[in-house]
Amino acid sequence: MGSQLVSIPASRNGSEKLAVFLPEDPETKSAQHVMIIVPGKLSNAGLYWERLRNVSEGLYGTQFNRTNRKILNVSPILFSERFTPGLRGDDQLSWATPRGWIAGLTAAHPAGTRLTSVDALEALVDEFSKSDKYPMVTNITFVGQSAGGQLIQRYAAVARDRPSSRIHIRYIQNNPATCAYFTSQRPTNGNETLPSKADCRRSNTWPFGYHNFPGTATGTKSPMEYFRQYITRDVVATVGYKDTNPCSGDQTCRAVMLGGHKRRDRNLIWHRYINELARTNEDLTGFPGQFTGLPDWSSVSHYKVNLRLVVAKNEGHEFQDIFTTDVGLSALFDDDNIMEGYRPSRI
Repeated sequence: MGSQLVSIPASRNGSEKLAVFLPEDPETKSAQHVMIIVPGKLSNAGLYWERLRNVSEGLYGTQFNRTNRKILNVSPILFSERFTPGLRGDDQLSWATPRGWIAGLTAAHPAGTRLTSVDALEALVDEFSKSDKYPMVTNITFVGQSAGGQLIQRYAAVARDRPSSRIHIRYIQNNPATCAYFTSQRPTNGNETLPSKADCRRSNTWPFGYHNFPGTATGTKSPMEYFRQYITRDVVATVGYKDTNPCSGDQTCRAVMLGGHKRRDRNLIWHRYINELARTNEDLTGFPGQFTGLPDWSSVSHYKVNLRLVVAKNEGHEFQDIFTTDVGLSALFDDDNIMEGYRPSRI
């Protein structure tokens, strides 16, 4: 089955729309698990819709979908004048460059809109939570690829709580180039010399940290509260161990401060950072990075985090590489006991 491009409301009250790829026949009354892929900076949502369909409805999905839920594949287009000029509709959200939507900032179009890319993701949850339209949906999984992974990492922290929702939400951040740090500390990495704070002004300014974070439609919370939300939600960080091109992804000073030039190292260090900040007993033997002066946030973590790290040892950066492995498929389809994959302490 192929896809169709539709528009859904981007807010409950405004006229703005979000462009979305759906199946030609979405079978709304029987869909149970909505899989939403947010592509990288090129916003090539049609291509990623096909890749997600191939994984979730093909041999791999049939084999690994242990819950046997009926899947609805979705891919939003986050238009930008940089990479998709002239393609947006008159009322569809668009940003000047991908950096805007990666950071959860306000769209540049339609003129006068106040909606952000965070609002766009909230609109997707609102849409597929409509019990009259999607009565069987119990799960929504966001999968962010590369630049999309950066947005999903931040969304996992700042998304609004939905305590009365019948729907379980999972956030998968796949090989993001950067994550938003909750504190001002940055790592050292024995494998290379990293820029210092003196070298990188505004190193803790959003979207690299929470200083000057503009907030969301529900307001602004403290970094500790966003940390609490992030570690108590169902967040999975998928990492390709061979995602090591030192020239690929964000190579600005503030990005390199997060662990070096390789996305892999930044993402493994992120796992260390979250666990050390929470004071868990996670075995971090062999993980890169070292932190000095991290505060003790165990008062909100209670010494545990829900964040799961999944490492595909023999794969690199691309979605189709990660999510055709056993560990990648486990991240997509397993409710519990997600496969961890590679760990440096198990060599």
